[in-house]
Amino acid sequence: MLIEDYCLDLAELPAWAIARACNKYRRDSKSDFFPRPGKILKLANDAVSAYRNDVLLLKRLANQVQSLGDGGHNAGGC
Repeated sequence: MLIEDYCLDLAELPAWAIARACNKYRRDSKSDFFPRPGKILKLANDAVSAYRNDVLLLKRLANQVQSLGDGGHNAGGC
């Protein structure tokens, strides 16, 4: 039943985020017990949120670089 709970709770997350969450939990000196699915879920969601923020930042930077390549004609997203 425990494994089924993990599968149900974590099914919608990418495998890389679950792996990162497990690594973070395992390396935390305060983690003495096997984690509940909710703990891994929170850590994995944090990893996904950080990834999305990085993607948004990279898109903004790419747009700025592109506008510089256009001679600044499209600065400001116009």
